[in-house]
Amino acid sequence: MNRHSSNCTHPIPYFVAYPTPYVVAYTTPHVVAHRVGALRRCFWRNLAIWGVILSWMGPCLLRASDPYYASVYVGQPGSSGNSDGTNAHAFLNSPVAVTFDASGNAYVADGNAVRKITYVGTDVVLKTLAGIPGVSGQNDGAGSQARFRAPQGIACSSVGNLFVADTLNDNIRMVTPLGQVTTISGTALEPGNADGTNTQARFSNPQGVAISPDGTVFIADSGNNTVRKMVLSGGNWIVSTIAGLAGAAGTNDGLGTSARFNGPLGMAIYTTNLLVCDFANHTIRKLTPSGTNWTSTTFAGAPGAFGSVDGPVGIARFNRPNGIAVDSAGNVFISDEGNSTIRKITPAGMVSTVAGLAGNPGMSNGVATEARFDLPAGLSSHPAGGVLLADYGNFTVRRIQFGVPLRANIAGSRVVLSWSAVANDVFPQARASLLNGFQWTNVPGTILTSGGRCYATNNYVPGSYFFRLYKP
Repeated sequence: MNRHSSNCTHPIPYFVAYPTPYVVAYTTPHVVAHRVGALRRCFWRNLAIWGVILSWMGPCLLRASDPYYASVYVGQPGSSGNSDGTNAHAFLNSPVAVTFDASGNAYVADGNAVRKITYVGTDVVLKTLAGIPGVSGQNDGAGSQARFRAPQGIACSSVGNLFVADTLNDNIRMVTPLGQVTTISGTALEPGNADGTNTQARFSNPQGVAISPDGTVFIADSGNNTVRKMVLSGGNWIVSTIAGLAGAAGTNDGLGTSARFNGPLGMAIYTTNLLVCDFANHTIRKLTPSGTNWTSTTFAGAPGAFGSVDGPVGIARFNRPNGIAVDSAGNVFISDEGNSTIRKITPAGMVSTVAGLAGNPGMSNGVATEARFDLPAGLSSHPAGGVLLADYGNFTVRRIQFGVPLRANIAGSRVVLSWSAVANDVFPQARASLLNGFQWTNVPGTILTSGGRCYATNNYVPGSYFFRLYKP
């Protein structure tokens, strides 16, 4: 198969980069690019970028079919472990939930611990902040003195405190930036559904956690099939049930306790609303404040009707949605555990599958349907675009981002550009400089497709040009 480049007056840009674990693509306006062969480094938002980078000048238009690229952020696919370390020496035990702080550091609920992920130069460093992976308990304390029992939810406040749903301890814990752990609500190993203050309240297998801008903490109390709210007042945490009825599973929309849920898991703040993955109902629910009450409605999917269909929110189908995150543009991302995929809901209400292939679990990086996941769990919006995923079955944290990685290899006097054939409607362009007065021009010649990749060979002098992909 081959096709020829054509001119495009209004390109939709694709951010491209040499695909190493540290390379990312962005949908925010910036100008970063490298000449082929120069191998200089550019640092932006704590991430190191090597090789060929797309530069963009103009509005970015995204469509539901635009591809996303999945890569490994930290952890070793197929290898479970508890070791802190750097890059290939960092191992995850059973990552299930992720979050970010205001400085761009990531945190993962992993096994029986909370672990911190940071970038140091070009290196990814994993360090256990609190608890010990693989060792369960309920002790409060500092760092490794604290114990957790299979925490399944985590969220970070504006001041950097982590709120953890300590699932099998049936309580809520707070972890400071220095790793000091305290139990702020519920009592370890005493499940229940009582509202109340601090440890007088009871939970049953709490899972998802979300924090609103005013500091209100929301909990998906999965064992009770309810949504709970925690408000700090005078140094005390007051817990109330805002939706669902303890012990009563169901699908009903409605006001307050008249609504029903079936195993609520992941949660995310959506403007002034709250989105909840209603796991066993295969739907996404929306909770909207109504005076002092909350009204629950079905946001996407149909109760009890599982599947993998994309389309408008009322037609789309999900299969055990687990994690959820909202980006700065209002796009909603969902880890569709039963389908082994990542789904996206646009502000216009269109659902698409952006990574993975329904019914095909596995482990592979790649663009769109090339990617594979195994029991995708918690999600968090990445500060630089896209999302971070706790890929539970692969013992990794993955990065899913908009863009198509572009490889550039030097073959004698020629530069060979290649990219995934999933993006079969993009074309390469070249530019001698990013300074004003220089224009992007189409790379001449024929684009060949072989082995799942597109190739464009040209006679540009290595080290003298920047390259990008564009989409008509």
